[in-house]
Amino acid sequence: MLVENIEAITSIDDVVVDGAAASKYPPQCPVQLAPETVSLVNMGTPPPPGITNADVIAAVFHSVPEGANVLVCSKAGDPSQGGWPPSAAQSVNVQCPAGNNNYINSASVRRDRDGSLHARSANFMAYHATVLDDVGTKVPLERIAGLAPSWIIETSPGNYQVGVIHDVPLQDEALIGRLQKAMSAKGLSDPDAPNSRTRWFRLPIAINGKGKYRDSSGAPYSCKFVTWNPERRYSVAQLVKMLAIEVEFETAMLELDQAAKPVTRTIEDETSLAMLKMLLDQISPDCGYQDWTNALMAVHNETGGSMSGFELANHWSSEGSGYPGLSVMENKWRSFRSGSANPLTVRTLVKMAKDNDEANTAFLNALGDGFLPTDMQCGTYKRAFVAPKPKAISALTPVASALVTPAEQSTPAGAPSSPHFLERFSLRGDSAELEKRSMGERPILGEIGLYGQLMVIYAAPNTGKTLITLHLLVDAINRKRINPDRLFYLNMDDNSKGLAEKGRIADDYGFHMLAGGYKGFKANDLEALVTDMVEKGKVDGAVLVLDTMKKFVNVMDKKDCSRFSAAMRNFAMQGGTLISLAHVNKKVGPDGLPVYGGTTDIRDDFDNAYLLSQISSVDGVKTVEFTNIKRRGNNPDTAGYSYSVERMPQYDEVLMSVREVDPLDLAPMKTTARLLADDVLIKHVQGQIKAGCVQKMELIKAVSDLTGASRADVGNVVTRYTGGDTAQHRWIFKKGARGAHLFELLDCPAT
Repeated sequence: MLVENIEAITSIDDVVVDGAAASKYPPQCPVQLAPETVSLVNMGTPPPPGITNADVIAAVFHSVPEGANVLVCSKAGDPSQGGWPPSAAQSVNVQCPAGNNNYINSASVRRDRDGSLHARSANFMAYHATVLDDVGTKVPLERIAGLAPSWIIETSPGNYQVGVIHDVPLQDEALIGRLQKAMSAKGLSDPDAPNSRTRWFRLPIAINGKGKYRDSSGAPYSCKFVTWNPERRYSVAQLVKMLAIEVEFETAMLELDQAAKPVTRTIEDETSLAMLKMLLDQISPDCGYQDWTNALMAVHNETGGSMSGFELANHWSSEGSGYPGLSVMENKWRSFRSGSANPLTVRTLVKMAKDNDEANTAFLNALGDGFLPTDMQCGTYKRAFVAPKPKAISALTPVASALVTPAEQSTPAGAPSSPHFLERFSLRGDSAELEKRSMGERPILGEIGLYGQLMVIYAAPNTGKTLITLHLLVDAINRKRINPDRLFYLNMDDNSKGLAEKGRIADDYGFHMLAGGYKGFKANDLEALVTDMVEKGKVDGAVLVLDTMKKFVNVMDKKDCSRFSAAMRNFAMQGGTLISLAHVNKKVGPDGLPVYGGTTDIRDDFDNAYLLSQISSVDGVKTVEFTNIKRRGNNPDTAGYSYSVERMPQYDEVLMSVREVDPLDLAPMKTTARLLADDVLIKHVQGQIKAGCVQKMELIKAVSDLTGASRADVGNVVTRYTGGDTAQHRWIFKKGARGAHLFELLDCPAT
């Protein structure tokens, strides 16, 4: 229920929609209620049966800014162990299984430039819910007697999280800070928990895996969903009134305003920037994380967080071995805030420089004295380790010179003076990181597959696509082209015997075999798992083999194919490789090759696509050919392989029979195979020509009537073997009256 008039709120009677809750509280100031009259159970309605974490998130994040991401975090076991890896909320009920500690972040955030997600202030976009933690233990129940919450979850015995959904997501960071400060002053939040716009709170369908809450059998505590009223959404003013924190809210505003009063210096002139650079030249950028951060904060403060200051700090940092990259630097720079009562200043840089080179103390003091008054605050500097000797003071480098631009080289009129809106997506300066992630054009599947590609192989049943793919993967492992620990074969198209045989091969060569229905893996989980892998930066050179593709995506649905391709593209951009096996249509194309099944989207969106077709099957050996139909790399046009089709007791014996066919041998083999396949029709055509049936249409009709073959098939044979090359042709034609084709037999050697 959205309350429109804040002045009309006098007690919980005015905002609670259920009569039971309204009758529980008398219409006086809610904080005057005795503790025994407060019952969290009666502060809302129970959740409906079957409600899921996805339902909760959809209600809390009812409105999200464009480009923002909702974050979830799921952790098994004790949640206090390890970090808080975020992932974008997509298939929430898959991402956050009921047997885990499951969390949602109060904020929606933007991605970093490299596409990664972090729950930090620098990425903040909007604040969607305020949550009171540890109600019932650290926060007495009577202090929230006037609140009509959106939900309540019991997260441990007698301990509750009480949530309030905001009617409009908050984007005013000062307002959020003021609200949190007021609640803290009133004792409405855990005093040990830091206020933050990006705080994690628990989802209801989850456990609390902390050891102290496990029962006598060792089972974890299951969170209890106490009340659920998502229709209750409030503005900050309404929340302040219900919590009776008006005085604290006003005080917080005065305190924040006072904290913002200290004046920061904005240094843009040539001399000051040059002096800052001289000081930085005397400090090693490999001085340890805390010292490096202090140096950046000092430069940020002295330059007012300007672009010139950032360029100077970034250039200095880039000379160190631990340079984190441009995107990290930008996020770090944005995380600093001006207006601190005790800022780090140029004096911090002077002290760090003197610790590095005591011989230059007089000069460095002079730099500091000329730069700022000596009574300015000097940040504490603790040396982490002895940094390597930096280079001596010298003339400005070209990069620094660009920062200290002479008047005649100033920015042309009309040039943008601030970052463009699209710059947040720019990859400028990230080439080193992109090269590191790129796997290059290294072969991974014979020569037909390359690292970092999305690849699909289309083939008819019993052509050998699985057999040859496994052979090439094993060969790549033997050649050290693939790390078997990063190879995952997703076998979704096999019977139990076949799975056992291929599983034994996987064990022998050390790669992973996944199958539907085993250890909880399901084909429709793949997209969410890959997306989670990408968002957490856990791709780590993984190679996925899908056998077969139709188990993971509806190849007949354009939207499904496009969405699947987009998810896999993100995977490949992070250094992953995808090899998919797919089916073809029953009918071949006019060129005699198979026709891929499904829409064109997979072929169009993938980097590399091959058709696998049979060339011949002679003397117990089948020969097949890969024909490329799409590529974005140095993939060959064709490749040939042969393997035994004799009955063998073990699959690995068949696997060992696979051989690569020399490309020079493929053409004559294809010609011979075609001759064998067309032999009956060839003989009938030759017989009809000898009998005097030499006109084309008459010839085709006669052979069709004799053999039962379609006229189209007979016509293809007539055309295919027409010409003057006796090595591949069997007849020739001459034009007769009115352009008629009159056929004559060639004198061909025996084949």
